[in-house]
Amino acid sequence: MARKSKKEFSAEHELFLQAVQEGLPLLEIMETLGLSRTQVNAHLLAAYKAGTLQHGDYEAKYELVRLYSLPGTLQQVLLRLVAIEEGENPLFKVEVKDNAVVLSHYA
Repeated sequence: MARKSKKEFSAEHELFLQAVQEGLPLLEIMETLGLSRTQVNAHLLAAYKAGTLQHGDYEAKYELVRLYSLPGTLQQVLLRLVAIEEGENPLFKVEVKDNAVVLSHYA
């Protein structure tokens, strides 16, 4: 993978910061911007170094998880409820609403 120029990194960093300010989870930011975990860490480090983010500033409004990262019994329930093609590892949105955990298929 070729390194990005400073100009490319800066443009991508602005998009990254917008997504963080919107409270998007890191997995969604990674997928939306096509970033690896290493690239996300580079953007986080740059934001902390620049003072754009302070420790504890970033809090996602919700989280995204992959189906197969969930416990087996929960996977089985979701596989019965949601049409998932073989070999697919879809995303699910996890959020807290009115003291309840809500898990929904993220399309």
